[in-house]
This record gives sequence, structure tokens and C-alpha cells, in this order.
Amino acid sequence: MQVIYSYKNIDCWLFIRSNLRFGFKGFVVRLASKSFQFFSFMSEHFPRAGFFKRVCVIVYDLLAVIAVAMLVTLINLLLLNLVEGWGWVAMTGYADHSAYLNDQWWFKVEMGLVIWFFYAWFWYDGGQTIGMRAWRLRVQSTSAEKLSLMRAALRALYALFGLGNVLVLFTPKTRLALQDKLTNTEVVVLSKEANKRIYL
Repeated sequence: MQVIYSYKNIDCWLFIRSNLRFGFKGFVVRLASKSFQFFSFMSEHFPRAGFFKRVCVIVYDLLAVIAVAMLVTLINLLLLNLVEGWGWVAMTGYADHSAYLNDQWWFKVEMGLVIWFFYAWFWYDGGQTIGMRAWRLRVQSTSAEKLSLMRAALRALYALFGLGNVLVLFTPKTRLALQDKLTNTEVVVLSKEANKRIYL
């Protein structure tokens, strides 16, 4: 097979190589700049969510949380069955493996941590849980900075299992929940187009 080289091919290759060597840093800077503009645009132009939509999201997310809890329980049952076969755990005094798990403090702590991390991660990674995605809501920082995983985790803690949203009823002007005030965040209602662009 004969390979034909031309000045155009060489020039094209040199252009690509020079951009890869010297243009990558500039590309990253431009990408960060556009991300900053995007988040600023969302904070400025989209209204904050009211109490009703927040409650609808909680109900919607409850289905996802139940599915996650079932998965965690299934994994624990499989592991428990395994260690019982090795003789490390005895089921004496328990009707079945489920009864054993429900009586263990560490299982309750594990379940709580998993659900806590579920909300913290989704708020950190895109600002939306599954329910928020369906209702076009998004958690974001009230400032220009990106929401960190630590702030998202604190927000999930301050939410008090959803009770923190009751404060929205008493703050009709700002529409900020308890978790919003304590972590400098807000929940905004996106347009359909902006909602589609979140994970693109």
C-alpha cells in the first residue's frame, strides 16, 4: 500500500500537534470560563423553587431511596449468608437473616450513611437527584463557586430528612430552606432546555 504525503497533510499534522502541545492549557481555561458563565447565568435567570415542588421531589426521590435501601439490604444479606457459612456469625435466637440485620446497630448506621451519601453525591455531581431531574429543579451555590462535596454533605445533614424545607413556607420572598441558609445554596427551577444541558 503506497502512502502519499503532501504539504497539506504535513501542515495539518503540525497544526494539530502544536495545538495539543500548547493549546491544551488554553482549552482548559476556556472550558472553565464557560462553566463559570453557565452557572452564573442559571443563578441569575431562574427562579427559586417553592415548597410544593420541593415536596413533590421528596416523594419522587423516596422511590429511588427505597430502591437503594433494598440493594444495600440485599448485599448485606448475601454477605451475611457467606460469613455464616464460614462460621463467623451465628443466627441463634433470630428467625432469619433479615431479623438479624434489623437488630444490628451497624446496619442502621450503614443504611443512614448510604442514604446520606446518595443525596450528597447527586447534589455535588450536577446538582440534581432523580426526582429533581424529573421536576427540573437544581441545587446550586448562591455564589459563583461550584458546590463542593463537603457542602453537599452538610446540606444533606441540615435537611433533617426533608423537614428543613418547611422554612420555605415562612420565607416567601427568598424561598430558602434551612439547609439552603446554612450552606449558602439555593434550589432553582430550570427551563426544559437548561435541564437537558446539565449532563451534556
